[in-house]
Amino acid sequence: MHAPFTSTVAGWQAFYVLAGTASATLAGLVFVAVSLHLDLVGESGIAPIFTLARRTLSSFILVVVIALVFLVPEQRPAGLGWPLLILGVLDLLQTVLDGRAVVGELATSGGLQTIARRILPPLVLPLASSIGLILVAATVLGGTAGYLYWMVPIIIVILSAAAFNAWELMLGLARHKVRRGAEVSASLPAE
Repeated sequence: MHAPFTSTVAGWQAFYVLAGTASATLAGLVFVAVSLHLDLVGESGIAPIFTLARRTLSSFILVVVIALVFLVPEQRPAGLGWPLLILGVLDLLQTVLDGRAVVGELATSGGLQTIARRILPPLVLPLASSIGLILVAATVLGGTAGYLYWMVPIIIVILSAAAFNAWELMLGLARHKVRRGAEVSASLPAE
């Protein structure tokens, strides 16, 4: 009964090996980048940057875990659908919690351009990918593999948002270090 489902899922293994490998590599680079800036922990104004770092790392790890689930041999609808559903719900919850932090930060800074640029990748794109993941999981739990093609745009959205967040993370860390350097220079006595 599940032979067509199993063979369809097996046909996606190359895609998930590539997606998982790329995500694991990028997650490692984000981890290293944040580790190099641990001296900033506890400084004023750094919390939103580390929230972005957590979101970025968790997005890359999400793709790795999705890839691992797809790479399980002889995958059945329940074996694929339940993990995808759980991952989708957990990512949705994390997005909502992170969204509260993003909206709170945006309340203190203004500008429509700033809001559009800073709310789309960390909030709207993850919400869309989480909901998409939940919907695909529901179809898989129903025993159909026909909507697995929707995983391609879902993975692309997760990776694109994470890559954008990684870029914003690096720029945020650099801006924070520049501000900190300026504050230190301003507090030194003039010679």
